[in-house]
Amino acid sequence: MVKKNYYFLGSAFLLLVCVISVCAFIAVKNRKTEYRDLFNRHMKIMAPDLPDKASFAGEEAPLDTYYVREAFEREILASTFMHSTTIMIFKRANRWFPVIEPILRKNGIPDDFKFLAVAESYLVNAVSPAGA
Repeated sequence: MVKKNYYFLGSAFLLLVCVISVCAFIAVKNRKTEYRDLFNRHMKIMAPDLPDKASFAGEEAPLDTYYVREAFEREILASTFMHSTTIMIFKRANRWFPVIEPILRKNGIPDDFKFLAVAESYLVNAVSPAGA
């Protein structure tokens, strides 16, 4: 009879541990859900809508190809949420585009190529370690 009481107590203890674990898990899950709800209620972070079409130098970008669309989306997102860098690019563009545009025109190169300097260096006048 003593063995049965220990067996019963052991089972009861195991059941109690399981109940406490489940309650703790539910409490943690509820806390995460509450945090997510608070975050969503107060922080309105949304990705910009991507255009259906995009072109560069008169060439249509194949946005129907998934990896091209993903790369395009990544660039749009990076530019959208790098506020200070984007503002500096606009300021530098006012200084450098008037220098770049006549050179492109003189050589018959489409005007869109000035944006390669933005993509490559954010219009920072620097020399790469390879000397480019």
